[in-house]
Amino acid sequence: MVCNRMESNHDIKVDVLIEEAWILFREKARNVADRPSIEPTAHKVVKECGGLPLAIIVVGCAMKGKYNVHVWENALRALHEATMEIEGMECEVFVPLKYSYDQLQDENIRQCFLYCSLYPEDYQIENNNLAECWTCEGLLGRVDSLKDARNKGHSLIEKLIDSCMIEEVPGLDSYVKLHDVIRDVAICIGSTREGGLIVEAGLGLKEARRVEEWGEAQRISLMRNEMERLPNPPLCLALATLMLNRNKKLNNIPEGFFECMEALKVLDLRGTSIYSLPQSLSNLKNLRFLSLHACENLVDIPPVGQLQQLQVLDLYNTKIKRLPEGMGELVNLKLLNP
Repeated sequence: MVCNRMESNHDIKVDVLIEEAWILFREKARNVADRPSIEPTAHKVVKECGGLPLAIIVVGCAMKGKYNVHVWENALRALHEATMEIEGMECEVFVPLKYSYDQLQDENIRQCFLYCSLYPEDYQIENNNLAECWTCEGLLGRVDSLKDARNKGHSLIEKLIDSCMIEEVPGLDSYVKLHDVIRDVAICIGSTREGGLIVEAGLGLKEARRVEEWGEAQRISLMRNEMERLPNPPLCLALATLMLNRNKKLNNIPEGFFECMEALKVLDLRGTSIYSLPQSLSNLKNLRFLSLHACENLVDIPPVGQLQQLQVLDLYNTKIKRLPEGMGELVNLKLLNP
């Protein structure tokens, strides 16, 4: 982005630190990081900084002179949970990155950026899938076809890459990811907004936490956990996106689970072990995106005629042998992956 503003002829990519990260951290934290009781946790702390020099310097300075291993473990937790408890993190890391967020072109692109934080740490996000979710949440404005949606989504992805808010995955042109620290900042911003985010992705959870907060959340991600059961029925009147995908141990959705989710637009259940979907699915009259991709135990779903806003339906790699009843009423359907 700086190179573009300066109208330079060559863009210079400033890479994150890898081998140098530990050297820089030890320089700032001093000899405390080398203590046998602290060094293993110190390495994990450095990893959470994601090679970002600013974060390494701030955290290293904050941990200088801290000889209690519990203090180090608490710092590791604070970094992992994206809190601003470590001295200097808010004013020296959060504020500059928040400024970059504020400089994004408009509210729609800012919302698209925050959406990327729903995915787990280090997750490789498939560009087409991201564009489809953005479209179905209404973040890309009006689009007349799936091709238009993907084109518009890819254009916005390029803008976020140029702004250094997301990054390409080396060797995988069709995937992007968030730097860990930038993801932490996005979660902080999104969770403090009215109707914000609840992101508990990739934490190994066996059941949902913070269910009492679901009522005001606009987006919830519990993807890639060890979820075995879901609450019934949660009150989620403002919820637009719910990600439960890649919970391989989840084999049942309570009958009334979708009763109070009338605003839901994006529902991702990919890679779960569910055998069926409850009848309350028909309550989701605003649903536009439903992915059941790789739900390998799924044999049937209820009639879908009530889901007349549905645009994307992915049934690939399930045991469903015939299309669900009511398919003819899905007048807005743009993509069916049987």
